[in-house]
Amino acid sequence: MAITSWSRKIFSQATPIVGAVTLGAIALVGVPESAQAAADCSLGKDGVNWVNECPEGRDYFPNSWAFIDLWLDVPLLEEILQQDIFPENFTGHRVGDNALMLSGPVVVDRDEGENGIIKTVLNHTLTGSDNFLGDISLSASGTGEIQDPDGDGMADSFFDVDFSIDAGALSLFGSTTIVGDRKLKGVSPDMVENGAVNMQCPHAELFPDAAITYCGDGLLFTEVDGIVYQVGQLNETHIVHPVPEPATAIASIFGLGAMLGFTKKRLPKQGK
Repeated sequence: MAITSWSRKIFSQATPIVGAVTLGAIALVGVPESAQAAADCSLGKDGVNWVNECPEGRDYFPNSWAFIDLWLDVPLLEEILQQDIFPENFTGHRVGDNALMLSGPVVVDRDEGENGIIKTVLNHTLTGSDNFLGDISLSASGTGEIQDPDGDGMADSFFDVDFSIDAGALSLFGSTTIVGDRKLKGVSPDMVENGAVNMQCPHAELFPDAAITYCGDGLLFTEVDGIVYQVGQLNETHIVHPVPEPATAIASIFGLGAMLGFTKKRLPKQGK
């Protein structure tokens, strides 16, 4: 059914999905680089009240990894696009072991901390490849906050983001709120001594030593001839800077996947 407007879907605790993503459904991009963050925010001063003491700055995380659990309404998409764009055996579900895996750098710009809050701006473009959807690009931007109102050095964090997904003839968009799965004790690419995990993000078990993992869910929309349609939903698990580096962790997880020999299929260009 067509809709003319859409709104943010606020994050609700996600059900954990156990398993490793198969190599045939992904393409790994890039070589690990060094993350960069303002040293003044690394653990604050004695780890207390660091949010108010944090100056404005930019954090750059080159090794960002996102796992996307995806549910698409295939019949509706083919109807509104007026073409059979998917193989017959594609159900529209890329979930759990078959989730999409994307990678790319993340940039976070921070305001100066004040009244227990650091306002943040997030921008990133992640890329990957899927054997049904072909080459995929996910672009996202939004704002968020790091919050420590009582000044005890244990801060919550979240981002409200608008995103778009492009995969051949398929163009989707939506919005979500992604929430950190544990408290922050500072902003540092090397700092992993955060608070205990307080929510279960899907796929987080792949990087148990990550400094922090963000996750959230949202609705998916597409626009055809000026009409907006709801065509699915997703859940994103975003590991901003895992420790150890992805090159080591991914190699151990997917080392046997290269023998599976999947054939990648690309979507044809849209046409009437």
